[in-house]
Amino acid sequence: MQHAPDAQFAPASPATRPHTAPTIRPAIKADVAVIRKCTRTTHETHARRLPHRFAMDDAAEAFIDLFLKRAFRTANGNPIAQSETLFVAESDGHFCGYIHLSTAPEEGLEIGIVDIHTAPEFRGTGVGTALLRHAQRLCEEADVHSLHAEVWHGNDASTALFTAAKFREDGKMYSWGKTTSPDRPPPPGVWTIKTVATGIAYGLGGYLALTGLYTILRDLLA
Repeated sequence: MQHAPDAQFAPASPATRPHTAPTIRPAIKADVAVIRKCTRTTHETHARRLPHRFAMDDAAEAFIDLFLKRAFRTANGNPIAQSETLFVAESDGHFCGYIHLSTAPEEGLEIGIVDIHTAPEFRGTGVGTALLRHAQRLCEEADVHSLHAEVWHGNDASTALFTAAKFREDGKMYSWGKTTSPDRPPPPGVWTIKTVATGIAYGLGGYLALTGLYTILRDLLA
């Protein structure tokens, strides 16, 4: 699967990266290439810890693309130029990172953090904290019920980030099966990214089929 190269941002090295605080703004479609590259990197990092749960295959690629496409649509499915759920941190023309929310902040909702990513050359400079505070501020302004994140075992950087931002641990997720073995398939009952993506595809197909049937019956009875 090939994707357009990142041409939106100039590369930064530790020696040349800006020292000014990053600004946070809604993502635009020109940001998608670099965000997708970072999302893939995050997925690959998870795959090294849990290779079966985060298999890097065509289904996972499609899953990433689906989430990024949804980021540029409203809750009603209308296309938008600026995302309501995806936000970019930048400084002096350099991409610093992004945060991706499950849905646009709205009163009474529970919002999930799909992903938060800091570019490697900007880690340790407060970018992750700035992105998280931006999301918290949006949720406060919209009177969101709660903002939550799922952190996989071994992700110490995210654990430290959320702990410092006053997130509390609400519980733990337990899994049974050989989900960490790279040389054995997952046992029955263990869901993988491919399983979820396939389920979404079938669900979407069924929805479209029912929608088409409804349109035909409506036209016949009109």
